[in-house]
Amino acid sequence: MRLKQTTLIRLLALMAYFVIASGAQSLFSATAGRDADLVANLAEDGIIGSGSYGITALVYTLVPDALRPFPVYLLGSLFILFSTRNLQSNVHALTVAFLCLAPSMLTIATFQKDLLLVPFVVLAAFSIERLKRPRFAILSVVMIYLVYGMQFRSYYFLIAFIFIFIYLVIRRPLPFKIVLCLGLATVLLITPASVFQELQGSRDIVNLTRLNNPNAVGVRTAFLNLMPIEGTWSFIANYFYAAIKLNLAFLLNPGPRELFLQLNIIAYFFAIIWALRRGSQQARIASYLMMAHLLVLTLFEPDLGSYIRHLSCTLPYATIPLMEYFTSHKWRFIVRSRRTRKELTSRPAPSYRETPDRA
Repeated sequence: MRLKQTTLIRLLALMAYFVIASGAQSLFSATAGRDADLVANLAEDGIIGSGSYGITALVYTLVPDALRPFPVYLLGSLFILFSTRNLQSNVHALTVAFLCLAPSMLTIATFQKDLLLVPFVVLAAFSIERLKRPRFAILSVVMIYLVYGMQFRSYYFLIAFIFIFIYLVIRRPLPFKIVLCLGLATVLLITPASVFQELQGSRDIVNLTRLNNPNAVGVRTAFLNLMPIEGTWSFIANYFYAAIKLNLAFLLNPGPRELFLQLNIIAYFFAIIWALRRGSQQARIASYLMMAHLLVLTLFEPDLGSYIRHLSCTLPYATIPLMEYFTSHKWRFIVRSRRTRKELTSRPAPSYRETPDRA
C-alpha cells in the first residue's frame, strides 16, 4: 500500500529527529549540547533542586543511566508527532517538517531544560485547540505556565501576564485598550532601574565574556545592549535594538545559518499575522501566546541561536494557524510518475468531425 505524501513527510521528519538525537546534533551546532552537558555535570556534582538547571538535574538523576535516552526520544517524538498532525497537503507537510528541524537540532535532542518543557507546551496547544470558550482556553494556558514557571523558569510568569494583556488589549473596546496602555506606560515610567537591569543585564553578562574570548564558539550573532541600563528610556532603546538584531539577523550578518534561522522567524511571524487577520478564535489565541513569547524573549536573548532555540519550543502553537492557512489554501506540488507521463503522452490525439462551411 502506498503511503500518502503527507504521511511520508511526517515519517521523514520523525526519522530526521532520531538521526539528530542519536549523535548527529554536533554536525549542525557546536553549542547545542552545552545545556545538556551542564545538566549532567550538575547531577554528577550533586547540585540539584535549585533553579531551572538544578531542577532539570534533579529529574536527570531520577532516570537510570541505561534508560536516559528513552525520555529524550519519547518527549522528542511527542513534539514532532504533535507538530505534524493533520497535514493538509505536501506543501503544508514540507513547511512543518522544515520548522521541525530547528527544535530537533537545538531543543529536543538532548536531556536539557527545553526537553522538559515539551509536555507543558503540547498540553497548552491541545487546550487551545479543544476548549471552545476563550476564557477556558486562556485560563488553562495560564495555569500550565504558572506550574511550569514555579518549577523551572520564573520568566514564564511574565509570559503568562503578557499573554493576558495582549488578549485584553486586542479583544476589549477602545476605552479599555487606552486604559491598559496608559497603565503599562505608567508602570514602565515608575519601575526602578534595578528591575530593568535584572531583565536585560543577563545579555551583557553572558556576551561580555564570550565576545572577549577569541576562542569562543557560537558568538557570530552575539551582541551587547545598545546603551547602559539606567532607566526606562535606555531600557526601551535596548529593547528595540535587540528586536532588530534578533529578527533581522540575516540582513545584518548574512550567512547560511542565519538564512536558515531567518526563514524560521519569517514562518512564525507569518503564522501570527495570518491568525490575527483571518484566523479562527483558536488560531488567534495561539498567536497571542506566540507574541507573548516573542516579546519576553527579546528582553534577554544573547544571540540568534538561543533566540531560535526558545522560539522553536512554540512550534505546536504555530501549527494551529498554519493548519488553518493550508486548509483554506490547498497549495501542493504535483508529482507525476514516469508511468503517468507515458500514459499522458501515448493517448491518441482527439479527432474532430469536419462540418461543411455554410458561409
